[in-house]
Amino acid sequence: MPALTVSKRLETSAEALWEVLSDFADASWIPVAGDVDVVGVGPGMTRTIGGSGGDPTIETLEWIAPEKRSLAYTVTGGPLPVDRLETVVTVAEYSAEAAVGTGQSATVTWTIAYETTADDGTARQTLDAVYHAIAGWLEEAACARQGSAPGA
Repeated sequence: MPALTVSKRLETSAEALWEVLSDFADASWIPVAGDVDVVGVGPGMTRTIGGSGGDPTIETLEWIAPEKRSLAYTVTGGPLPVDRLETVVTVAEYSAEAAVGTGQSATVTWTIAYETTADDGTARQTLDAVYHAIAGWLEEAACARQGSAPGA
């Protein structure tokens, strides 16, 4: 399967980002999510996310490692030009040396293996854009939990 890594520095704490990501049953921070149906708890649980038309996206939590701020999930269905995604997402504090004077910041990194239904270039470009949008939504949700604005 082709693979892609998307990494983004966000102006919020790693703790706040992890709080949002690790609650796999809560998709309220995803603005394009319609109805969300959650089945199960913990690894093996699924969330089916309806959007604005088309097939719903089905995400299955494969594993979660809170001590590493990392989790893995698979994605099937949905509007993306892929049949299946296998994704590991990790949250880390941003390097202290690089972040001096900038307040709290963290890095979120997705490592994505995928089976494409389109040409690989189209799939990569689409996935990169989608995961950068997701990073922005995560930043907004984490900042809201902290009572701050993104980039503040």
